[in-house]
Amino acid sequence: MKKLIIILLILLSSCAWKKTDKALYTGYLVLSGVDAIQTSQMSEEYNPLMQASDGSPDMTKVIAVKVVSGLGVYFLADYFPKYRTPFLIGVTILQGGVVIYNGFQF
Repeated sequence: MKKLIIILLILLSSCAWKKTDKALYTGYLVLSGVDAIQTSQMSEEYNPLMQASDGSPDMTKVIAVKVVSGLGVYFLADYFPKYRTPFLIGVTILQGGVVIYNGFQF
């Protein structure tokens, strides 16, 4: 996960985004990392994309989904500059909501 965040931050530093958009994307990545850490500490995972056969979190799948999601958010935001800021606000709020929800599961 650390390598993913470093790679995505390198991509981000080389793009011509506004500081606000860079901050939003960085916030999304941090919240995504917190979500992955929280998931690793849970005994049950409700997202079928990230479940092992017994319903527990499969961290290989969790990291794969986080990598694909992080890159997807980056490329969508980069490809549609007109909608970049509202899109990044939306995904960051959504990821923050997941982190808050996970906090109630402990």
